[in-house]
Amino acid sequence: RKKLQLIKTKNFDHFINKVVPPTQLVLVAVLESYTAASRQTEGMLETKWGALTAPTKKFGASATAEEIAAAKPSLDKLPVRIVRFEHSESRLLIDRYNFHATPMFLMYYGGKLVFASGTLGRDGITPTDLDSAIEHALQDAAKQIFLPDDFSFGLKAGQVSPTHLSVS
Repeated sequence: RKKLQLIKTKNFDHFINKVVPPTQLVLVAVLESYTAASRQTEGMLETKWGALTAPTKKFGASATAEEIAAAKPSLDKLPVRIVRFEHSESRLLIDRYNFHATPMFLMYYGGKLVFASGTLGRDGITPTDLDSAIEHALQDAAKQIFLPDDFSFGLKAGQVSPTHLSVS
């Protein structure tokens, strides 16, 4: 299990667009650390992140810290990077995507949003759902299938649905 990197509001767009390589999927788990659901989800994601970043070979008890560090994969070469965003500290993603419930999962590839959902799959938020969602997001990104730049969940305050407009 490995702790997830916390992405702060002021660095969010820079991280998504400049820090993460354009050929790497980044999963942003939007969490509220004070809720049980977010803590449980974070634990599952930390387990997955730990497995992704584990050394590529086994070492004996006499291995040095340098040998172990050298065997860990480069973060930039991984197919996916998993990070967290603390929902309760900022309205950035609330305003951008119009959601309030957590956990929320946002996946970006090349700075473009490829996946956004409060669940990862049919069963909700399980390790199997996580693997499947990552696989599908990578497939969509390879096909250049992204969510619209103005993607939003539902209507924002003050908006009226076109189906509620009446024509006289």
